[in-house]
Amino acid sequence: MKNLLLSLLAISMSFSLFSQDNFKSIHQSEWEEHLNDEHVFLSKNTVTSVNPLQPRDSSGIYLSHTVFGYLPDWKRNSAPQYFQYDLLSHIALFDFTVSTSGNISGYPAGWPNDWTTMMNTAHANGVKLIMCVVEFNDDDINAIIHDSTASYNFYENVATIIKNYNLDGVNIDFEGPKTSDRGAPMNKFMRELSDYIKTHVGPEQEISFAGPAVNWSGWDLPGLVDACDYVFIMGYAYWWNGASTTGPCAPITGSSNNLVQTIVNQDKGYGACDKSKLILGLPYYGNKWKVSSSQRSQVGASTLESGSSAIYASTMALFNTHGKHRSSKYEDTWTYYSSGNTWYQAWCNDAMALDAKEELVYEFGLMGTGMWALGYDENRPELWDKLRENFLIMNDSLILDDFENGKGHFYRNPGYSGSSKGISSDSYIEITGLNVSDGDSCLKIVLKDDSESTENWKVRLLSGGGIVSNNTLFPRERELFFSCKTSENGIYASVMIDDGNELESSILIPLYGDGQWHEYSVRLDSCELWTSYYNGNGSIDNKEVTLDALMFQSGQQSADKIIYLDDIKAIKINDPISVATLEIPETHVLFPNYPNPFNPHTTINFQLSNMSDVDLKVYDIKGRIVDHLINETISAGNHQLLWNASNFSAGMYIAVLNVNGTFAGSTKMLLIK
Repeated sequence: MKNLLLSLLAISMSFSLFSQDNFKSIHQSEWEEHLNDEHVFLSKNTVTSVNPLQPRDSSGIYLSHTVFGYLPDWKRNSAPQYFQYDLLSHIALFDFTVSTSGNISGYPAGWPNDWTTMMNTAHANGVKLIMCVVEFNDDDINAIIHDSTASYNFYENVATIIKNYNLDGVNIDFEGPKTSDRGAPMNKFMRELSDYIKTHVGPEQEISFAGPAVNWSGWDLPGLVDACDYVFIMGYAYWWNGASTTGPCAPITGSSNNLVQTIVNQDKGYGACDKSKLILGLPYYGNKWKVSSSQRSQVGASTLESGSSAIYASTMALFNTHGKHRSSKYEDTWTYYSSGNTWYQAWCNDAMALDAKEELVYEFGLMGTGMWALGYDENRPELWDKLRENFLIMNDSLILDDFENGKGHFYRNPGYSGSSKGISSDSYIEITGLNVSDGDSCLKIVLKDDSESTENWKVRLLSGGGIVSNNTLFPRERELFFSCKTSENGIYASVMIDDGNELESSILIPLYGDGQWHEYSVRLDSCELWTSYYNGNGSIDNKEVTLDALMFQSGQQSADKIIYLDDIKAIKINDPISVATLEIPETHVLFPNYPNPFNPHTTINFQLSNMSDVDLKVYDIKGRIVDHLINETISAGNHQLLWNASNFSAGMYIAVLNVNGTFAGSTKMLLIK
């Protein structure tokens, strides 16, 4: 966290970058830009199918703070494909418009059809949906908040929409009200809105306001915060398109007005407010201006005309093309470039700059952070990575599914995946309270033969339907455990991991057919335990991964097979193996052992291109060394040795060859008895 000196409190709040008479927030300017988009006007009684909010996953992953993102309707179709819902607590649906009579006069473009899938996914992941109501005309705001009939009509209409669409609250984005309306009148309006919604819809409903970054005049910010459940501070546009000089739209320090001043100053900011009710909104956009050639490389260059905003993804592309500069004064990033004979400066906080701004949440004890706007980073992952690093808490023991509240991620039938072979469509899964390993329930998997198929059985039991966004993302430095019980012999299980558009499969793990519960596990960080299933490289080397499926295999059968599954969890590994050890030189070769499967002897062969120090060990499926076969200098050529496993129990073992201290290969050996 940054050490911020108390002397910052004494910084003058004078600010001359723009005229308040002409200033428009990014919310308003982009709203106006998209006014010609197709908006719909619906009856307030229109209903669509939005599922209720589900509890957030309580398996050991949680957000330390609120993460509140505005989703503008012009990003409704492109943005959700990139959402990492575990990193969001709220999505504000931007925008609903209101008439001076208090009626909802406009709905977001594409409402509700374009929004339903995203809203259901958000609710399934415990993310709250907030309707955002906008008004940017001061006369209209005045009419709405002073006319009691219009006000109560508005409260009623908001309540109806919340109930019809299973929403979780309302955010009021009334910007630029008359100075006389900013204090007591606005706070009274918000307090009455809150009382009405909580009384007529439910006390769990959240009422919030989009608050200014700077109190230029008139606002009673402590009173506004008290009247709401929380205030989203629009912590941006300190520099805006109409500014006379170039600079960052959200400086931490370095200028008269900045994020620190917004938080701590009692006259112009939120210094006298309850900090636990403040969400610090940050920009996922920047600004670019035309500048003179002589000032193109100068921080604070004079702008030659009004500029334009640029979303994060496009500004990062400019940085990649023209180079990135970091301002020590503002702790922010910028670049300059020419187009034809014209020079431009573009400013936008990169992931490092946003990281420092998110740290303010911790430093000042704020409720959380948020952004304008979701989708502005497009397919770039680094801002999600920072949210994950800063706000996602993951217990060392992470429960992926324990089936105490239903099928969890394993809601698809066994034959749903196209990879499943040899089983009938009559195969099914169900929750049972009998034969449980732990707790009150487990998953019962009933596999039936496809009488028209002679293929061996292969059942890919999908997690989250095989869709990455439906599954829990966790670090690769984990060991994945699962418990199984079956009375059937000849069944093997393997774990399938989605490794960033690659599917990796673990070694086959033989299941005990003794009708007792057994716990099985596989380390994700050990390349010796993995092979490519689809488009992979035979190792798990992505920073974060998801469980794609559990695979069950056996020979061709005619009788039903029943498997009980419980307690799937990912446990932190305290001594993870470095990904660098996955590099395999081509000069030394470890060949597959033979026979394989074997009982109790098998031959291990390897080839050396020159005299080398050889280390050959045997590991069990948990990554533990069970036998050290060679540790000596050996001449070049082909070599073989016989491994006697008569003192070991049946199961999968891995022979690992290291040559001159470098990993050279591995082979999987199945001991049967």
